[in-house]
Amino acid sequence: MERILVLIDPSGLERETMEFACYIANLTQSKVTGLFYNPEMKKQPATAGEIRRGSYFEEQSGKPDNGQYHLQELKTAFTRFCDNHQLLTKPDVIEVKHLEDIYLQSRFADLLILTPDYGAKPDESILASENILNVLKHAECPVFVAPLTAKEPSEIVFTYDGSASSVFAIKQFTQLFPQLSDLVVTLLEIKSENSNTVDFRENINEYLQTHYRYVSQLVLKGDPQDELFSFLIDKKQMYIVMGAFGKHFMHSILHRSTATLLLKTTALPVFISHK
Repeated sequence: MERILVLIDPSGLERETMEFACYIANLTQSKVTGLFYNPEMKKQPATAGEIRRGSYFEEQSGKPDNGQYHLQELKTAFTRFCDNHQLLTKPDVIEVKHLEDIYLQSRFADLLILTPDYGAKPDESILASENILNVLKHAECPVFVAPLTAKEPSEIVFTYDGSASSVFAIKQFTQLFPQLSDLVVTLLEIKSENSNTVDFRENINEYLQTHYRYVSQLVLKGDPQDELFSFLIDKKQMYIVMGAFGKHFMHSILHRSTATLLLKTTALPVFISHK
C-alpha cells in the first residue's frame, strides 16, 4: 500500500481518526493525503455546543472550530499532526468541493479512512448523515471506518458468507496489510439455517492459512445483525473486515439500525471493500 486518503469534513481534523490514520501509515510506510471536504455552500458558524469533540485544529490554534478557517491553516495543522507521529513521507491536503470529487480521488488511492460520524453534527447519532452512506457506497477503494480510540490490533475478524464479495474483502485486506499476518484470525459466518458447515471450507481455509499463522473458524446461527452485534459488543483491539457495501451480508448489516449500533457501541475499526 502506498497512498492513504483521510477524509476531513468542514469542522476540522478529528483527533482519533488522525491517530488511526497515522498508525496505519506508519505500519504500511504509506503516504497520507487529507481530503478536505469544503462544500461551496458556506456553513453558519458553529455555536459552542456544536464544536466537534477532540478537534485538533481548535486545540492548536485556540480559534473556534467553526469551519471558517483557511485551507492553509488546515494544512499546517495536518502536517504538524503527522510530523508529531513520525510519518516518513510528507503529508498533503487536497480541497474538494463535491462528494463526486471524493469518489474520483478514491479511484487513485489504496485506502480511504473516515470517522464514523463524518458529516454529522455533535448531537446527531452515528450514520445520521447521508454523507457517510454515500461515501461507503461510491468510494472506489477500500474504506476503513476509524475507531473511537486508536489501538494496535490483536485480532482480525473476517465476516464471511461464501460469496465472491466476502472473499474479495478478505483478499483485499490481506494484500494491503501483510504486516498483520501474525495476528489471530477468525473467519466468522452467520447462518439462519441449521448448518455448522463453513461454505467452501477447504478453499477459504487453505487461503487463510497461506497468509496467516493463527486461523480459526466460527459459525453462528440466527439473525445476521443480532448475532454480529452480540459477538462484537465487548471486543477490543479487533479489526472487522466486511465485503462489498450493499451486497449479501453487508446489505442486511449496513442498511438497518444495526449499523448505527455496531459502529457506535463497539468502537472498533471496520474495513469495507468494494467490488
